[in-house]
Amino acid sequence: MSMCAFVRDPGSWSAPGFDGGGASTSPDRVDALVWALSDLLVQPMPHAGIFERYRQLAGASRNATAALSP
Repeated sequence: MSMCAFVRDPGSWSAPGFDGGGASTSPDRVDALVWALSDLLVQPMPHAGIFERYRQLAGASRNATAALSP
């Protein structure tokens, strides 16, 4: 089983200008930092439940409309 080149060479899909300067500049570490900061700094939106309910209703409406279309 062969892997595509994208998976074999993760350095090929790093950000433009990435110099590969060692572990301190690894794109994997930057990704982990972004996830950690977003978990720590992003506050839950007040009344988020109503937005989720409207999203569900819009999806149900879209599905019903698609079912009626020939």
